[in-house]
Amino acid sequence: YFCRSAREQAAWFIANVPKEQGMLPPVLDLEWNGSSRTCTNRPSPSEVRAEAMTFLNLVGRHYGLRPVVYTTVAFWRDNKLWIL
Repeated sequence: YFCRSAREQAAWFIANVPKEQGMLPPVLDLEWNGSSRTCTNRPSPSEVRAEAMTFLNLVGRHYGLRPVVYTTVAFWRDNKLWIL
């Protein structure tokens, strides 16, 4: 969701997802939502990567687990996410 900062979303995730022994890794879902009427922002690939890294670093440090990135092939390619 590109209408809220990665820091805000990471804080929400951390506040709502308990940290427990043996838990699955956290997941960051990255994609465009073409049907959203409230958020039509499509930041540049460099901004997408920067925001993704912020979320991944904050959440990864909190849980001690590297988050999984879930996305589409097109979103991965168009935003050059292999750089992450």
